[in-house]
Amino acid sequence: EEYDDAVSSGQQAFLLEESDQSSDIFSLSVGSLPPGESASIRLEYVTELAVEADDGLKFCLPAVLNPRYQPQGRKTVKIQ
Repeated sequence: EEYDDAVSSGQQAFLLEESDQSSDIFSLSVGSLPPGESASIRLEYVTELAVEADDGLKFCLPAVLNPRYQPQGRKTVKIQ
């Protein structure tokens, strides 16, 4: 609601939402970004790590980050 209000009043805004289907899929909306302008977005992902049998911790980040879920009617922007 705050995002929609900000965008409709012409303010720059963003909204990050977690998917209902999976807790590791997020959707980011950026609104009211003037033509020719750029935005810098930094995400920090915090999660609890499971303890392995040898008391070690393991975190796996996929080597390829491909969009596996895209709601219909949404535009995908390539992030460099």
